[in-house]
Amino acid sequence: MSDSLVTNNAEDQQMMGQPQDLRHKYDVAKHAVADLATEASQAAKDRLTDITGHASEWMRDKSGQLKEKTDLARSATMTYVRRNPYKSMALAAGAGLLIGFMLHRRRD
Repeated sequence: MSDSLVTNNAEDQQMMGQPQDLRHKYDVAKHAVADLATEASQAAKDRLTDITGHASEWMRDKSGQLKEKTDLARSATMTYVRRNPYKSMALAAGAGLLIGFMLHRRRD
């Protein structure tokens, strides 16, 4: 938070006529609030950086797991098709007909 958000010119002008001790306390308090705002802003930035880092790490882990599962599924599918070529062709034709029928009915 910038100093301009903490400083109020009307308050500054009002304080000009006050005793020096009160003016000093006002300045100290104003700077303390500005310092707290700066610290809070930095803490929020640090926390966001931590959260972003954890989220990135989690996504990399999940991405790796998904790739492994996809590779296993692809391998299992290829093995099944190689062992059962005619059955695989019949299943593919049936799935194609079903999808074609569903798309055709949607247009009507």
